[in-house]
Amino acid sequence: MKKFVSVLLVLCCLMASCVSAFATEKRDLTDGEMLALHFINEFFSSKPEDGISYDVSLDTETNCFVIKGEYMLLESLYKSYSPEYQELLAHIFELFSSVDSLMRTSVGSDSYYLRLTYFHSAIASSGAYCAFSSKGGTPHQVNGRFASNAQTSYRVADDRYSEEDLQYIVDKFSGDNVNLLSISISSIEPYDKPSISISVSGEYCKKMLDNYKPNVSCPSAPDRYVIDCREIANTTGASCVILWLYGDSDVYACVQFSHSSRYAHYYVKDYRYLRIEP
Repeated sequence: MKKFVSVLLVLCCLMASCVSAFATEKRDLTDGEMLALHFINEFFSSKPEDGISYDVSLDTETNCFVIKGEYMLLESLYKSYSPEYQELLAHIFELFSSVDSLMRTSVGSDSYYLRLTYFHSAIASSGAYCAFSSKGGTPHQVNGRFASNAQTSYRVADDRYSEEDLQYIVDKFSGDNVNLLSISISSIEPYDKPSISISVSGEYCKKMLDNYKPNVSCPSAPDRYVIDCREIANTTGASCVILWLYGDSDVYACVQFSHSSRYAHYYVKDYRYLRIEP
């Protein structure tokens, strides 16, 4: 408690010395918001020598303090879900929960919340793999882990999709004729919900891949893929559904669906593609 009070007093002095025009595009920040930002930056500070970087901001429309991070050690461990990964995750969660409490004390309101998201260093904003949020008043890991099929499990760091939505996709592509390879999430402005990208292989992909002819455009993507994408979009509320279809050859395909457009591409090994008209 003494340490907490000491830190609070120091940060109050820092806040008092700041320029009152410390602002976002929407409005000036309140004293409590500025104090909360000082707390967050103090505890989530970048350490380049350790492969750790953080960016802290406040979304004044949603009252969300946003922390975007890259953490090379965490990134190297997360796929294994090893004891080392879980121990590091527990340490981060403990820190997150403490800082969330300090943030709420600083702003004096429960209408604010904290979100911490870790991104893959190579693919930045579309590569979120781990996130924590205190939205709703209780710190928690966002879609931290959920059962999928016998082969693997999926972790999606985006609370704009429920665990039930994602499990629905897993179940949909768990038949005898299809293998679910991955589910990924990427944000598309200005939509409220991001797009869902799904990679599959197996007999399910055959009809699309068998239509491929070098340098010849196909008239349309088979209806089954468009129907499946539309069903997923309607069920989950996704802004866009992208279905990647893989076979045994160097050719693979992509079917993309949104409520305003749909189209498909063929890709070959060197990433050249042949467009299929809607």
